[in-house]
Amino acid sequence: MRHNENIAGSKRTMHRQFTLKSSKVVDQIILYVITVVAKRHGIKLHALTVMYNHIHDVVTDPDANIIEFYRDSHSNIAKAINCHFGREGNLWNTNKPNRLDCVTRDAVVDKIAYAMANPVAAFLVQKGYQWPGIRMAWPAKPQTIKRPNFYFRSPDKGGNWPDEVVLNLERPPDFTELGDEELATRIEQETLVREEAARSKAKRKGIQFLGRRALKRVSRYSCPKNKVQWFQVVPVVAGKDIDARKARILENQAWFRDYQSALVRFVAGERDVVFPYGTYKLPRHYGVQVEAIPV
Repeated sequence: MRHNENIAGSKRTMHRQFTLKSSKVVDQIILYVITVVAKRHGIKLHALTVMYNHIHDVVTDPDANIIEFYRDSHSNIAKAINCHFGREGNLWNTNKPNRLDCVTRDAVVDKIAYAMANPVAAFLVQKGYQWPGIRMAWPAKPQTIKRPNFYFRSPDKGGNWPDEVVLNLERPPDFTELGDEELATRIEQETLVREEAARSKAKRKGIQFLGRRALKRVSRYSCPKNKVQWFQVVPVVAGKDIDARKARILENQAWFRDYQSALVRFVAGERDVVFPYGTYKLPRHYGVQVEAIPV
């Protein structure tokens, strides 16, 4: 699939277990790892919400490093949390991260609002700010995250994990006609609209919100009782503009045809074949040629 800079991602825990339940140490691990790894790979973080069994992020990936970002952040979060609780085995499920390409700038704001409203949409708290865990979006103030005192090796001990790092959420791109206050207001309003829709749905269906006190009593070794519908179509593009979504899907299909054509020629022995921009594994491991970034 061709590379897209603006991405909304999510990842679930194994068996949907509540292993990401908020605590001082768990939150510190997640924020520290994501901030360090994002800086290493040039990822610009716009929003982050951590539920008890899954995580949402909205980022800009100008250098096509999203795979490395997810690989390094998810693996180190898992290892550190396992180390902290003395557990073993997979923390995350074995599915690849769900990654949505935001094909319009409005889709970026929509996905930020989606992430921020998720605790309400899941009927856990009635208002987003009541969520006891990580829930943040630009223009939140920068915060300094110290390195946890376990698992992460400091530079003076031969590691590459700094003593502390500054988490700085960045402004979503492309809204040049809007000032910071106007854009922040728009994000807040879209978040509130989603939250109000969730409250209305709960009232209509007689659903009770769990609430902060009950959330704190939930065991991190338990999991939701409701069943998940597996084997559903998983979208890969996001955007309310239907024409933009269709155009991106057609582009992805054209990219795949070009990739398959190049791969057939490469396997047949044509070593100077040029693969389409967005090809990931082959240039990194086999040194194939790839088209330049589209202008």
